[in-house]
Amino acid sequence: MNQKEMNEHHRLLTALSRKHPGSYVAMVGKDILALGKKQFKVLEKAEKKLGKKKDTIGLYYLPGKKKPLYLLKIKSC
Repeated sequence: MNQKEMNEHHRLLTALSRKHPGSYVAMVGKDILALGKKQFKVLEKAEKKLGKKKDTIGLYYLPGKKKPLYLLKIKSC
């Protein structure tokens, strides 16, 4: 991932953080697979949507406006 892609990814996560503070989001690249308040349920939904594809799921916590974003887990399926 180059610098431009990283900035776009960060902008997307920041926008999601404003709309859904206190939530978890599971993503593959720029694609949002699941969003919710419970991290394990979000990860389960994302794995089901992904099916048998061999992609890496990133699970992020969206804290709110002026707090840092957190990458909680990266899981390869």
